[in-house]
Amino acid sequence: MSKPASIFERWDLDPSQSPAELTRAMQELARALPPEERQQLRDDWRALTTNPQTRLAQALWTHPGVTLRRDPWACIEALPEVPAPDLPDLQATLHDALHLDARPGAAPALRPPFWPALRDRNPGETP
Repeated sequence: MSKPASIFERWDLDPSQSPAELTRAMQELARALPPEERQQLRDDWRALTTNPQTRLAQALWTHPGVTLRRDPWACIEALPEVPAPDLPDLQATLHDALHLDARPGAAPALRPPFWPALRDRNPGETP
């Protein structure tokens, strides 16, 4: 397999992180790596954190879809499906019946406005 094009791709890091955030992420990676790979990680850490131009160049060469940590929806696919909760059957109570009677009656009938210009005129009436 070929070597990834950038340091961010090699270690699955987010190029938008600050040097302090990169340091924390790389420290977590170093704890899980065997001693042989830690020296490579240390060299890559120095390249990213000591020289802003190198970090920018590495970030520009990182393809947007390569790293998994930048995909906010990647973790959703890994979640197990949650079954719907069992809800008890609902039964009407006296309290519900009292609230049914408290509803207002039918809405009042709509009537046309009583502006003089809109009223029905009798024949021969002037406005």
